Amino acid sequence: MVSVSRMIGGSDPHNETTKNAGNSTTPAAQTPTTKKVSAFKRLGKFAGSKKEPMYPLRDLEDSEKITSTPQKISGMVILKREKKRRMNLQKRYHAKLNNGVLKLYKQKDKQKEDKKPFTAEFNIDVSTLSQVMYNDNARKLSLVFQKETYTLVPIDKDKYMQWKTGIHQHRLYRQFQKKEGLLDESENSQLQKTQLAFQNIVEDGAAGKLENKVAINQEVGPLVNVDEKPTSPKHSKEGDKDEKKGKEMNTNENNNLGTGSPKKTGSSEGDKEEKRLVTALKALGSAMETYKLVHSSSIQILDRIQKCHDESNEILRELKKLRRRKHSNDDDECCSDEDEEDSTSVKERPKEVPATTAPLDQNAIAMLKASVSALNINEEELQVAKVKKSPSLPNIAVSNAKNQSETRIKPLEPHVALPTQSPAPSAIPAQTQAKPRVDAAKPQVHPALLPPKKRRETLPHDQIYGDSIPMMAILKRSLPIHAYEPLGILQSACEELRFAATFLDRLQKIDNPGDRMSLIAGFIISGYSGMSIRNRKPFNPLLGETFDYISDDGWKYHAEQVSHHPPVSACNAEGNGWEWQQTLQGTITPSLDGSTSLNCLLPIRLTLANGEEYVWNKVTTIIQNARAEAIKRKVKNEGEMSIRCSNGYECKMLFTSEKNGIRGEIRNNQQAIVFRLVGCWDKGLNRILPSNEQERLFEAPPHYELSSRYYGFNKFTLGLNEITSELRPFLPMTDSRLRPDQRFLEFGDSKRANDAKNSLEQAQRQRSHLQHRQMWFTERHDPFSQKNLWMSNKKYWTSKQNCFKDPYSAKILPLFSGE
Repeated sequence: MVSVSRMIGGSDPHNETTKNAGNSTTPAAQTPTTKKVSAFKRLGKFAGSKKEPMYPLRDLEDSEKITSTPQKISGMVILKREKKRRMNLQKRYHAKLNNGVLKLYKQKDKQKEDKKPFTAEFNIDVSTLSQVMYNDNARKLSLVFQKETYTLVPIDKDKYMQWKTGIHQHRLYRQFQKKEGLLDESENSQLQKTQLAFQNIVEDGAAGKLENKVAINQEVGPLVNVDEKPTSPKHSKEGDKDEKKGKEMNTNENNNLGTGSPKKTGSSEGDKEEKRLVTALKALGSAMETYKLVHSSSIQILDRIQKCHDESNEILRELKKLRRRKHSNDDDECCSDEDEEDSTSVKERPKEVPATTAPLDQNAIAMLKASVSALNINEEELQVAKVKKSPSLPNIAVSNAKNQSETRIKPLEPHVALPTQSPAPSAIPAQTQAKPRVDAAKPQVHPALLPPKKRRETLPHDQIYGDSIPMMAILKRSLPIHAYEPLGILQSACEELRFAATFLDRLQKIDNPGDRMSLIAGFIISGYSGMSIRNRKPFNPLLGETFDYISDDGWKYHAEQVSHHPPVSACNAEGNGWEWQQTLQGTITPSLDGSTSLNCLLPIRLTLANGEEYVWNKVTTIIQNARAEAIKRKVKNEGEMSIRCSNGYECKMLFTSEKNGIRGEIRNNQQAIVFRLVGCWDKGLNRILPSNEQERLFEAPPHYELSSRYYGFNKFTLGLNEITSELRPFLPMTDSRLRPDQRFLEFGDSKRANDAKNSLEQAQRQRSHLQHRQMWFTERHDPFSQKNLWMSNKKYWTSKQNCFKDPYSAKILPLFSGE
């Protein structure tokens, strides 16, 4: 029988015992221990944690201006130097961050954390750091110096985002102050001295030199000893013995000066000071050499730039001359003066070039001639407007005068719900592209109905952060200002129409009702696609507050807060052959697990130019971890959505919590399934044909690269709260863009934003006894949905063209000052 130990690759304990029966210590007793140790080592390799990547915080941009002073931050932190050795010592400090300077106070006793020290043992100018890295998962920051890196971890993990944002804001503020020369010279010199001392410490610690730390420790403080081992009483005794031995050796050497070779003697203080001076002189010499190299190279670069500038001017003259000559050859009516000027040969031109400029290469001139003759670009061709890109769409059955047959889009790969890696959004097919709008070609359009020439793509300030939200604040519905985003509910409702022109403008050209229902389903999902990275609450509108938006694609939107108890918002949008209406009335239900559910009670209505009507309901939106910090909140949509059409077609979609999935089906007026739907509300939607082939209805575009800095906003959302010079004369004093609290929040001033919000709410409570009259919407009964909905009275855009100075607009109650 084969032993078990041989089967697993070990030795037989019986054989080992027989061979070494006379030995007191047998290998049989050592073999299991050895195997356990080796197994433990192998396990340690797999159990070792992987190093998580660190990401850098951005530095100050050239055009960025930061005038407001960031808030002060204080708290207990742990500071540790990053080294490759297995054991890394760490120290606890009481840290204060003020005006871009991080002050560290030594804290030895954990029970004395509440007592504030009087003098800082170390000061760090965060603007002079090479980089500041962060890791949100590990909740730690890295202060990167020239040759060393220190890890800073707040003891209170909930304050990590506060420290991260604070250090970033203070760093940008300090960089801007230095750039503009607004710092106090005495304070700046003292900080530079301390910072230089710390750099010397870091460099000496990296090289293993500890002699400079004693002298610098008087100025800098205990941060010097971060990488040193703690001394125990035993070590101190051994050190005293070593010192005694050294003194005895020195005395022996001094007594035996005549017998042996002479040796240099002196105090250790003088040697250290001399070494420091030598090191400083070497650093100064290398800095001077570097300056000379940079200075000389910059002069050479300037000379080369000047030469390139002169040559480019000469090439431009030659281009103009060649083009004049070409036009003169084609046109026989050119004047004689132009002919004489055009007859000048290219070879004679270098004579006019200044002596400092090198002559032009004849090969370059020949290439320029060939390019001009080949291109022959006209000025009219350069004035073509750019067509805005849109998400990819199916080429669904467009009616044609010559051929009434329907053509479908090219199917995607079968049995694939959505591709794992979506391609870039493609442009609208050529047959459905709208011609670019040119303002000069349509003088009949009133300026009040024209969109801005250019919309912004950033906010004035990065988003602000805050702590978790107390449960009592949620129950009282009085949230702190950091729980909001700088938008109102009337503005966020407009985001659902982001892709309206892409979908709804094409409906009147499609004959098949199933294809029209498919496009409407894709349009509805497009309104949910931007919610996945949004984790803040929009501002509640005041009673009578309004908002309007004119799209670059031709549709226009306006909304009004028509009721305060209960809160009801009425919205209307008109486009090319369609009208969209929504009455926002919902309920908010907080739960004990920290999540909050939002349910809309009334449907959304869409009317087409051919007379068809569509209504659908919204699904339940769940905000998980609603009380936590913004970065920890997650948005999910669950429930069943039903889209009904007046022609009998119906579409039902089920939103599931698993991977934000969607599945549904489209039935005709005979209740037969025409198409099946599959997708994810944050990625896109496909439809499955009877042949099991899939077609793309909607594909969510990639997130804007700056959305993480600006509350998760995309480019469309960033322009909703913007006020331009073209828009300002046509805004009523009830427009959401005039709210001071939203504007202060855009600029990162949380205190003034909170004060403005409280004053607006207080003024609304004082107006509660007044009878309110809705200006732009009227409540009516909708026979198709069997609900009472708020419909537009079609007076808003007429009053807007009159700058709201007509007799009807005189009844408007101004809510905002507009300053």
